[in-house]
Amino acid sequence: MRLASAETFAGRQFHPDSEVLQDQATGQMTFLDVAVLTESDFTRIFKVSSKSLGYKKEHQVNFVNEEGKSQQGFYVGLSEA
Repeated sequence: MRLASAETFAGRQFHPDSEVLQDQATGQMTFLDVAVLTESDFTRIFKVSSKSLGYKKEHQVNFVNEEGKSQQGFYVGLSEA
């Protein structure tokens, strides 16, 4: 059964398609566990420098450590460590 414009059915009013707002959103969320390692962390954990593992100085990030001091380090995915 097709309803005419603004016709009622079972107590509800249905509007023509031109008056119905439709919206669809799609997306993907990705979560990644990361750590920030300093140069001394690389030496302590991996026994090698960050450079020897392919990390470049221009990719370093500035961050504030737990003691409130500014440091530089590299983001490392924990699945890589």
